[in-house]
Amino acid sequence: MVVLATMAFAYQVSQLPANPWKGMAPPPAGHERWEGRVVTYESAKRLLVMDVDSTWNDRGDEHFFGRADRRELILPRSVLLRWTDRGRRAVSGSDLVGGREIAVIYRRIESEVGDATEIMLYSPGSPVPSRSGVRTPVARPGALGAIIDSDGVSSETVTLPIIYPVLGGTRLADTFLASRGGGTRRHHGQDLMAPKLTPLVAAFDGTVSLRSSPRHYWLTISAEDGWQAVYMHINNDSPGTDNAMGGERFAFAPGIKDGSTVRAGEMVGWVGDSGNAEGTGPHLHFELHTPEGHVVNSVFSLEAANQLTVPVPRQATTKFVRKSGQTRLDGVVHKYDKERDVLVVVMATLESDSGAGASLLPDLKYIKGAAKALGRAEFPVGAWVVTVGTDLGKGEAFEAASLEIVGS
Repeated sequence: MVVLATMAFAYQVSQLPANPWKGMAPPPAGHERWEGRVVTYESAKRLLVMDVDSTWNDRGDEHFFGRADRRELILPRSVLLRWTDRGRRAVSGSDLVGGREIAVIYRRIESEVGDATEIMLYSPGSPVPSRSGVRTPVARPGALGAIIDSDGVSSETVTLPIIYPVLGGTRLADTFLASRGGGTRRHHGQDLMAPKLTPLVAAFDGTVSLRSSPRHYWLTISAEDGWQAVYMHINNDSPGTDNAMGGERFAFAPGIKDGSTVRAGEMVGWVGDSGNAEGTGPHLHFELHTPEGHVVNSVFSLEAANQLTVPVPRQATTKFVRKSGQTRLDGVVHKYDKERDVLVVVMATLESDSGAGASLLPDLKYIKGAAKALGRAEFPVGAWVVTVGTDLGKGEAFEAASLEIVGS
């Protein structure tokens, strides 16, 4: 894999400023806390425009955005400003300079959007330096002399040749190193917002490592040269719901298991909101890691990436030869009805005389005569199967002429 890299030496080496909101209790009942930056403030209208990076509800849950969410607030005349090193006092226009990091306590009311009756502003005593270019280096240099931050971030500017990981592309806004967890950590990836169950494809050839917990699905693709692509917040819901009960069938593409090999552009899963993305809107959190294990900003690679409109078909090697007029089906065993000799598979790829195409959703296909075609009636759940026969169309069973179990 060819890597184009330049060094980013124009940075300020300094300690990140203390977060004035770190350790703050959740907002009062019925309130939210918005954390972000001032865009503008019009004193005559008392109109505050701010870019919100994250919000906290009264239960102490943090919701963050794939890109800054611009919001407007009409400040009541009774609003107070609390400095971290001073007492409360009335807010003035000189306090709300553009770029200043602030947090707003906002009470929801039933009125026009952007109005509020109670707000408190928290701000450090002086403007916080921009997070762009601020580094907290460790003593050792990284690859090509790059500075490696204490949280594993490399200062390298890298453009890696990749396939855009979300099929069809997305809007792209650079959220690398944005504040997360109330300032306790930095954002190591790019949040690519897309509708739930939008297909995810492999950014490059490699081996897949799957990770899952009761609330979160994610995976890593490792290339032979050591580069890694990390995919987080993969779908965990049943279609049309937010029930966190979709299981691996609606998370990872058919045939994608721990240790699977993939080609660039093949489907690996679907966009979701699992993990701490619940409530933020479905998206893919995408990271790139160097062979040394450091994190680099993936925005440059994403900006230059090749965007696919259809995935690369995923097919196994088989001894079968599809004849003219026949259809080949690649998929994964879902279950087997021995009494009726009907095999149910999760479709991965269908190939006919007009070409091969990947199934964009984890749809099921019913195969009649599976045991007869295979010569035995053993179909392990999760096994990859290839069958050739007659496809009677959507809603109709597939009539198998021949069938092979390729792996389990």
